[in-house]
Amino acid sequence: MRSFFASAFAAASGGALASFSFGSASVRGSRVVFVDALPRNALGKVQKHLLRDRLVGTGDNAR
Repeated sequence: MRSFFASAFAAASGGALASFSFGSASVRGSRVVFVDALPRNALGKVQKHLLRDRLVGTGDNAR
């Protein structure tokens, strides 16, 4: 079911998502990953490094 939502999200967002530049190449995200909850610190900010660590831990890291 999540794959359906991921493909629907990717199709609906179309060209609206930002692309990122690495040197002279422009790259757009190629997948959607769902999480149950975002890790937050005491101030309520999302801890992005923990999300990156989860991605690396699953073997899905595209870097």
